[in-house]
Amino acid sequence: AALQHRYILRLLSSFEDENYVYMLLEFCSGGSLRGLSAHMPNLRFPEPQAAYYFSQILQGVDYMHQRGCVHRDLKPDNILLTREHEVRICDLGWSAEVQAERALRTTCGTPNYWPPEIYEGQPHGPPLDLWSLGNLIYELLVGHAPFW
Repeated sequence: AALQHRYILRLLSSFEDENYVYMLLEFCSGGSLRGLSAHMPNLRFPEPQAAYYFSQILQGVDYMHQRGCVHRDLKPDNILLTREHEVRICDLGWSAEVQAERALRTTCGTPNYWPPEIYEGQPHGPPLDLWSLGNLIYELLVGHAPFW
């Protein structure tokens, strides 16, 4: 089922031919949080701006988790901005539906944002995103990932 939420990038249409699947996605003219941070002093966002974006990210991730979906690659590159400066969580390529009877074990995402469970080969689920969210807000406020 498609995730339809204000802060998740919208899939407008899709089609396929004999070789490829094509997706028409919502356009976000504001670029990514990573791109925007490049224009900030010391790559850091002012606290009110970081809080503004982060509250939207939290709402989108909460929506995903309530529907049994884990993003598994939350980072500034995967947060796009609209012309109105609203976030759109994107790159759901690593996202997965969490089945109650089995935990996810696939190594995925970006190493700087991995929780200990992935390094240890342990099962993981929504807490993986919570770890990544902690790293994300740290990076917005400090200017680099905590583990780099």
